[in-house]
Amino acid sequence: MLSAGKYVLVVVDEYVPGESFGDRAKLQAKAERVIRAQGNATGRGRMRPNGTLRRVKPPRGQLVSTGEEVPAGQSLRARMMTVEVRQGDINWDSLSKAQEAAAAGEYATTMGGFIMWLANDLEFARDVFRSKRLVFREDVQAEHKRTADVIAQLAAAWNLFLLFAIEVGAIHQEMAERIEADMWGGLTEVAGDQ
Repeated sequence: MLSAGKYVLVVVDEYVPGESFGDRAKLQAKAERVIRAQGNATGRGRMRPNGTLRRVKPPRGQLVSTGEEVPAGQSLRARMMTVEVRQGDINWDSLSKAQEAAAAGEYATTMGGFIMWLANDLEFARDVFRSKRLVFREDVQAEHKRTADVIAQLAAAWNLFLLFAIEVGAIHQEMAERIEADMWGGLTEVAGDQ
């Protein structure tokens, strides 16, 4: 599934382990397999009925999961960014406006434009992403190196999106710098909490 989602957001909804020990253990094992595969960029090795190995298909999209709990294990948690949403954290008016914009196709149009912008010079985009990722990763204060890399990847992706927004005239350089500072502040706060 994660291999088929090339360059897209793949949503795994509702990590809710249940009450029984058996249910919790099964869901934890599934979560470990999926999150480790995503974090390590590795697929599952499988065999055909005749004993020959099938081609390994690593995850190629970006995983987003929701749930009532966070899967156990420090190493596993370091491979993901956890954002807790508490009572009162959501501005319902802003959410309603965002949902209206989504229903009107504003986000789809923007994403389509971004994808076309990326496709126009994909090597440039990859180079910018790689270089910014390394710069951001050096600045993340996290106990685990994998957490720093998760944060750096998100920041580098945001940076690319802001370059696109400037180039198409949606925002100016000053606004992009403010947005990047807010984004970086939020991501480093999450990294510190994690």
